[in-house]
Amino acid sequence: MIKSKFFSILASTVFILSLILPISAGAETGESQGQSVTNTSGDVYEVVYGDVYDDVYVDVYDDVYDDVYDDVYNDVYDDVYGVNYDVDGWQQVNNNWYYVNSKTDSLAVGWLFAPDHKWYYLNANGIMQTGWAMVNGKWYFLSESGAMSTGWILNNNKWYYLTQSGEMSRGWILNNNKWYYLTQSGAMSTGWILNNNKWYYLTQSGAMSTGWALLGNTWYYLNNSGDMATGWKLVGGKWYFFNNSGAMSANTIVGGYKLGKDGAWIK
Repeated sequence: MIKSKFFSILASTVFILSLILPISAGAETGESQGQSVTNTSGDVYEVVYGDVYDDVYVDVYDDVYDDVYDDVYNDVYDDVYGVNYDVDGWQQVNNNWYYVNSKTDSLAVGWLFAPDHKWYYLNANGIMQTGWAMVNGKWYFLSESGAMSTGWILNNNKWYYLTQSGEMSRGWILNNNKWYYLTQSGAMSTGWILNNNKWYYLTQSGAMSTGWALLGNTWYYLNNSGDMATGWKLVGGKWYFFNNSGAMSANTIVGGYKLGKDGAWIK
């Protein structure tokens, strides 16, 4: 690729010089300013020493320098010291990974579905990303290999859930027939949470509790929807009373009704 570009530039330079050098030669042989001269191709030019100098030195020399420096030198830099655009696939340069498309001499940017059937994300400079990445307002997690994560991941001692599209989940999710709650940061919640003015209890695994729950020395009851019961509640054919904190009352009288040590109303 470099050789072909170099010889193309060289051929163009030789052609330009074949047109301009006769003018320069005319100026050097003493033709005065304002005279017209004809080059070997029959083109007539106004001989002005300064213009000849500008044309030959500034236009030709600088253009040749720019072409050779920008096109050839930079390609050499890319091929030798950086990314080799002649080779398809992954390349590591200075601890960064790039994905090359040799047909277009370009680096992949944005989402890439690689030959290993995994998704990768490369920034605007073509560098493969790892860790958290926000794309179009959504959070994704790229593993150490760069592959997009899905499902549960443990990061910095916190659990997160990524959908099949890789997007980080928030709020309630149903996974394997169990409900979990993810905060706005995406971290999985455990313990008591207040959501829409209702209390829920999430176990250490993050799964939402339902039914009876003994926490410390106190009994609570979580409805089928997971929200904490308060007041009178009929459970298994027996009446129980739960105060405003959700704690079950026992060995006491509530509203003239006697509750036994198990909390059930004694008829």
